[in-house]
Amino acid sequence: MEAIQLTFLGEAAGARLVDTGRPALGRFAIATGGPVDRVAFQQGAALLGNEYDQPAIELPLRGGHWRLEGRGVLAVTGANMHWALNSQPISGMKPYEFSGPTLLTSKYASDGQYGYLHVSGEWQLPREFGSAEALVIENSSLPPGWTVTIEPGEKVRPLSSIESAGQLKQSTVTFTSGLEWLLLQPAWRNALQQPSYHLSPQSNRQGLRLQPTQAFNHFPPLPRMISSPVLPGTLQFTGSEIIVLGPDAQTVGGYPRLGWVDETTLGQLYQIRLGTQIRLFAES
Repeated sequence: MEAIQLTFLGEAAGARLVDTGRPALGRFAIATGGPVDRVAFQQGAALLGNEYDQPAIELPLRGGHWRLEGRGVLAVTGANMHWALNSQPISGMKPYEFSGPTLLTSKYASDGQYGYLHVSGEWQLPREFGSAEALVIENSSLPPGWTVTIEPGEKVRPLSSIESAGQLKQSTVTFTSGLEWLLLQPAWRNALQQPSYHLSPQSNRQGLRLQPTQAFNHFPPLPRMISSPVLPGTLQFTGSEIIVLGPDAQTVGGYPRLGWVDETTLGQLYQIRLGTQIRLFAES
C-alpha cells in the first residue's frame, strides 16, 4: 500500500468528517459528536481493518464525487447511494481495492439517509480534544476541493464482508423509560403511545423531530424541571413533538426526558425516510 490522497469534488451538500467524537467532554458543554449511525460507521472500520477511531466521511442523502490517488482499499456503508468506482457499480458492505487515479461517484440514496465512505489507513488530520471532527458545528461541512492524506496503517483485523444492521425492521420502536416518564400524568403516557409519528424535515444531527400524525388533546401541564444532563438517544417531549437527541445535541436540556434508545436504534431512526410512520412504546 502507499499514501493516498482523497479529494472531495462536490455534489454532496453536508458531507462531513466523523470519527468517534468527544464523548467524555459533555461536562464542558461540548457535544458528543460522532456518526449518526454508529453501527454503519463501525462496520466500515471492520471491513477495512481500521481502528475504530479512524475517521470516515458522513454523507446525508447523496455521496457526491471523490477522487482517490494512490493504492489502497475503500468501502461504503449505510444508505444505498448507488456508488460507482471508475463508472463500475460497487456494492455496500464490501472492501474494494483501487490503484492510481480513481473516480468515485454516487447518486441520491434510494433507501436510508446517511452513507459513509471509508478508506483504509491512518488519516493525517489535526485533532482537538482527541477528535478530528470540527469543534464548531457550523464549520463541519466539507467544501469542494477539500483533501486529506491517508498513510498506510497496520490492520487491526482482517478484511471481511459483513452485513449491515440496516433500517428499522418494524414500525414500532421501544424505548427505555426515562427519569420523567413516571412524573407524567397517565393521560399523557397513554397519549404519547397512541399516535404514529413521522420524521420532520427539520430534523438534523442535533435531533430527530418526531411529529404526531394527530395533534395531542389538552392534558394536565407537563412537570416543571430545571435543565438536566442529556445524551444522544434521549427522547425529550416538548408538549407538541418528541425530539430524539443526536450526536450534535446539547449536553443539558429542560424538557421532560421520556426515555432513551440505544445507539443501534438511534442509527436506524436516522436512516428512516421522510414520511415513514412509526410508533413509540415504553418498555414495561
